[in-house]
Amino acid sequence: MKLLTKRTTLLPLFILLAGQIQAAVLDGEGYGETQKAAQDDALASLAATIFVRIESSFEQQANNLGEYSISSSTRSSTDLPIIGAEFNCRKKDGYYCLATLNSKRALPLYRQKLTPVHREISAVDSALKDNNKKHQHRRLKSLLQLLEQSDKYRTLITFLSGKSTAEPQISLSRQQINEQLLALESQAPSLKLAAELLARGVPDAPVYIRPATLTSSREITPFAGALQMQLQKALPNTAGSYEKASFTYAGSYQISKNGIQVAYSLVDRDGNTVSTSVAAVLPEAYRNYRAEPLAPDFDRLLHQGYALDSDFKVQLATNKGSRQLLFQQGETVKLMVKLNRPGYFYIVGHAKNEQQELSYLLEAGYGEGSRKFVYFVNGDEINKWLSLGEFETIPPFGIESLQVIAAEKDLIDKLPGYRYDNETGYFKLADNISQGLGKTRGLKKIKNNKTDQEKTAEAVLLFTTQKKWEQ
Repeated sequence: MKLLTKRTTLLPLFILLAGQIQAAVLDGEGYGETQKAAQDDALASLAATIFVRIESSFEQQANNLGEYSISSSTRSSTDLPIIGAEFNCRKKDGYYCLATLNSKRALPLYRQKLTPVHREISAVDSALKDNNKKHQHRRLKSLLQLLEQSDKYRTLITFLSGKSTAEPQISLSRQQINEQLLALESQAPSLKLAAELLARGVPDAPVYIRPATLTSSREITPFAGALQMQLQKALPNTAGSYEKASFTYAGSYQISKNGIQVAYSLVDRDGNTVSTSVAAVLPEAYRNYRAEPLAPDFDRLLHQGYALDSDFKVQLATNKGSRQLLFQQGETVKLMVKLNRPGYFYIVGHAKNEQQELSYLLEAGYGEGSRKFVYFVNGDEINKWLSLGEFETIPPFGIESLQVIAAEKDLIDKLPGYRYDNETGYFKLADNISQGLGKTRGLKKIKNNKTDQEKTAEAVLLFTTQKKWEQ
């Protein structure tokens, strides 16, 4: 991507990394012109804090069927149901709100929500045993929706308590549920028909469509981008951004020798899964689109080993969100950063396509020399989204990531080594992403006195850029 302007303006297979995620109190801060806007911003910050801690503190594992526990239900902070948050608001350049989630208060609420969901799962599972084909399709879809909602509650219960939460016992595996449901659906020989199958039953309300991801990757492939475009045409009412939507429609898919299985979930503004849909896409439907991830190792390296701090936080987002991002040729995107304390940050970009890869420093500051890479956030700017400018999506296309490194103390002497590359116009750190990440995630000296420990934080943003296809 090219900088145009610069101005401030489900759980069953997750393994807890011992002692890293349990927290008694979590919070998020936000500003807005109205108190409601400030509360929404604070709640979004709280959800993002929880999301990145889950994302960076769980290991992803596969079972003996090759299924991964990660799903669309835990792909985005906006999809997490936040229950029991308390607000403390005051007028300050508009309104300022602090959203706090106390595990002692929240845990009983999540468990209370989980109980009737598991009761419904048992009832639907029992009803499926009567082999009444008239109701089988509806019951299978209902079971998938309930299981996904259970995943969300159990993920958060496990996160807040530090103890694994049992999944509901049912007579079918999720793979069997999907297979039975797909057997009742028509196979789609085109992406247009696949989109029409997935669009059935979606309400005529503003829906924000996220591109589907592989169950084992966050990358948006050309197949996922093409399917998203067809969904935008098939749904009656689509929203251009999450903020303008009543629902989000998020998907994941699996590839087999017979084609691709796609599952999409409709999620409301409170993070609740409302319904699910599946489609079987035949190979001829996507023969012109790559469906396999380009760089699965890049994805894994990027999203493991976050630098996290309970008090000092940094967030990185675009005007189109922070997860499941796809930008097409010519599209302009705003990049935004938020710190909750005064401090400094720099941004490293990582890019990879089928021909090359590199890591580089992004000019985020306003000074000369190395100062042009370091941005200082003062007390008046904390908890506010700071725009770093607009970016244009230009060739070469592929997978890109931005990694923000923040600290309370000046980072000018801690910038990784770089060199200017005349051919590309980048301030390169490395021609290899693993080396580039190694320069920003080197071993830190452990200090005995905790009061002397420098507070640092990190956030990452993964997105895909693609050539715009004719529709």
